[in-house]
Amino acid sequence: MIQETAEVTTVPMLRRDRDEETSAVTAVAGVFAHGVAVDWEAFFAGTGARRVELPTYPFQHTYYWPETHGSIGGVSGAGLESVEHPLLGAAVELPDGGGVILTGRLSLRAQPWLGDHVVDGRVLFPGTGFVELALRAGDELGLQQIEEMTLSVPLELPETGAVPVRVRVSESDANGRAELDVFSRDGEEWIRHATGVLRAAAVEPAWDAGHWPPTGAVALDLTGFYDGTDYGPTFRGVTAAWRVGDDVFAEVTLPERARDVAAFGIHPALLDAVLHGAAFLEGAEPGTLLPYAWTGVGLHASGAATVRVRLSGSATAGIEIAVADATGRPVATVGTLHLRAPEHVDRVRSLYRVEWSTSVPAVDVGDVRFVELVGGVDVVASAHALAVRVLELVREPDSRVVFVTRGVVSGGDPAAAVVWGLVRSAQRELPGRFWLVDVEGGGDPVVTDEPEVVVRGGEAFAARLVRAEGGEGRSWGSEGTVLITGGTGGLGALVARHVAGRGVRRLLLLSRRGPAAEGVSELVAELARLGADAEVVACDVADLSALAKVLHGRVVTGVVHAAGVLDDGVLEAMTPQRLERVLRPKVDAAWHLHELVGDVDQFVMFSSVAGVFGAAGQANYAAGNAFLDGLAAHRRARGWSGVSLAWGPWEQDAGMTEQLAAADVARMRRSGVLPLAGAEALALFDAAGEPAMVPVKLDLTAVRASGEVPALLRGLVRTPARRTAATAHAGGGIVAALGAVAPADRPELVLELIRRHAAAVLGHGDAAELSPDRRFQDLGFDSLIAVEFRNRIGAEIGQRLPAALLFDYPTPGDLVDHLLPRLVVDKPTGPAALLADLDRLERALDETPVDDERLHRQIAGRLEVLRSRWAAGRKEEDGFDVESATDDDMFRMLDDELGLN
Repeated sequence: MIQETAEVTTVPMLRRDRDEETSAVTAVAGVFAHGVAVDWEAFFAGTGARRVELPTYPFQHTYYWPETHGSIGGVSGAGLESVEHPLLGAAVELPDGGGVILTGRLSLRAQPWLGDHVVDGRVLFPGTGFVELALRAGDELGLQQIEEMTLSVPLELPETGAVPVRVRVSESDANGRAELDVFSRDGEEWIRHATGVLRAAAVEPAWDAGHWPPTGAVALDLTGFYDGTDYGPTFRGVTAAWRVGDDVFAEVTLPERARDVAAFGIHPALLDAVLHGAAFLEGAEPGTLLPYAWTGVGLHASGAATVRVRLSGSATAGIEIAVADATGRPVATVGTLHLRAPEHVDRVRSLYRVEWSTSVPAVDVGDVRFVELVGGVDVVASAHALAVRVLELVREPDSRVVFVTRGVVSGGDPAAAVVWGLVRSAQRELPGRFWLVDVEGGGDPVVTDEPEVVVRGGEAFAARLVRAEGGEGRSWGSEGTVLITGGTGGLGALVARHVAGRGVRRLLLLSRRGPAAEGVSELVAELARLGADAEVVACDVADLSALAKVLHGRVVTGVVHAAGVLDDGVLEAMTPQRLERVLRPKVDAAWHLHELVGDVDQFVMFSSVAGVFGAAGQANYAAGNAFLDGLAAHRRARGWSGVSLAWGPWEQDAGMTEQLAAADVARMRRSGVLPLAGAEALALFDAAGEPAMVPVKLDLTAVRASGEVPALLRGLVRTPARRTAATAHAGGGIVAALGAVAPADRPELVLELIRRHAAAVLGHGDAAELSPDRRFQDLGFDSLIAVEFRNRIGAEIGQRLPAALLFDYPTPGDLVDHLLPRLVVDKPTGPAALLADLDRLERALDETPVDDERLHRQIAGRLEVLRSRWAAGRKEEDGFDVESATDDDMFRMLDDELGLN
């Protein structure tokens, strides 16, 4: 209150959230910083404080503002022209009148208001933003009208990082028309979001909004207008609305958060809010509508923050829009706009499949052990036995194994698919030690640099994740019963609601607790409102007799197997019992369903991306889910329906993700795997129709930044083929650095290495304060973080580190003491070193062939010179002074000794 009424600086001496000592010291420091003289000698009297010399090295500073580098001319230094637009940075004119390309980067950091445009849990670049990009691009070539523009694929914005965009406008034809394309880049792939035509002829305004509100207008009630939408405050701009006949009039105001209107033609958030008035037009249905196709768009004035709007037509046949400013002068015109509901927006950007088409050569990987594993007649029993056997093999110290299967990829041996899931996880925990080879049609295995291959006709093919095309939508039909395992859990309940909304009328929901599960009565009532009769039954689907009893007399036409459990643990902690617990609801249950229901209209299994990529700490879960992928291929090989969906994580209110800690979710995000919103995941559920599909949301930019790109993603994220000299040999950087400093400074270099990787695995920006004596466990390390940390350190130093690294060396100081001798080998000196060199020389001579006369004489000559120099050091009188001899003297002596004169 004092500071608000007088031009003085106030400093609080007491703070509610701090102790008195801290508050007092902070207050004294505060007045000192404002120029008040402080008697520091008196302040510190009696404390034992003393003055110290400042260090001669510069202090470490942390900067929070970006530094700009480059020429004064900005983008012009790169041959570009600045366009001075919030969403676009530069333009480049193509040679020979070929048109123009505008470039930009979209991010929530640069334009935080974009984060308010949320649709079904996803942050989407608004469709009106493409209008703004198109109008600005047209300005470069004098094209004033968007004759037509169609939006095809939504542009989803990541929480962090930026999305590069390109707007391409072709050369104008004889009629003054030019083609328009808008792209964004997802990793290495360019995605076309919008196509259209621009033209030179301007759109004429045809509305006088001077009298406001219009004569005869009937006010519309806006109570709860934005209820049920995800839009943030920036996009909730409708402040008043009226109806006159079939037309709707509205007043729209841009919130203060996005008031940088002068930089835009028409602000996307303002124009987006203009479209919200369409909710009052004929044919409008409840819920969010998104722009799809625009025609006849023209901009008459820029910089408006509050506008008057007239909307005519219908939400189904198309809308005509006129926009004026607060004085009634024209701002923008839209000839026709077509809207569509979010569920019709393309959502298959996160749908992938594994393709085996990349031919790779065989290589020599050194001393390895080949182990062939094949399933038996009893699929369930052999799957469990194979998993236990693989666990034994991967836990053998320093084992290097090539696991060979026959028919996993083709579906011929579904039991052996567990081998692939478990080994993939072992590859993540113990990199460089295990290979997977599946041989089709007989023949021998082929080992390559790839972690997994399939061999066909003697040639090896590596796996690559590729984008998959979405189907027309899954058809369930209204007849028969759809069975859902895990039907009362998070995912099962979501799927039940979803298929009920797609016309399914009879549901059989199976779970261990059945009717006793929490929320069952509410779920059944909700499904009834959707028109579905749901029966909930307690059943252990992994128990064949129990499942057969439940299915007796029922006509099942569809199956969704969504049941599963977790029992995570690293390989060192994994046991056959933990394998058994996780495999039963995956392997046993799926195979029993397969045998009992046979061929049905739909047979969908919920697998996990852990089975495809492998997952550290989830070897049992990965094994069980890989079996589902193999079973889907097996069913398709028999001509039956079968789909296995290797899901990425769903948002934390559903599925296995709700059991994950925040650290686990953060780790997945850093690796480039993002959670799927429920609505988005269900759209992928409808679109996925191939036997084994991978619905996962990938942040390919994060994948590339995380380090070495997994082999499976090398088709989506390309990396440079060349390496710099500094990285040609693993560990060369740290070893060279240690060799270049004094021995006393080496521990600090190794500690810095540890700190850097600790910060990376913990998700911290800085680990400079990591004390050498503080235990890793106290910093937040768990078993999975320890595995990731060990692998990162091992990859950098080029050495294989023990599995129990942080158990044996629990503090950074302990780890420094362990790593330093492995990284630094000081060259020995003195007599012992000389004798060791002679031992190595003797061994080399024994291994050198003596049948080459010329080589024999050369080596003999060199040895004689060394003998003579050694004798000279003893000052032996042999008639020859080695120290004063010239080169010619030396060679004459050698010739005499060897009898060559």
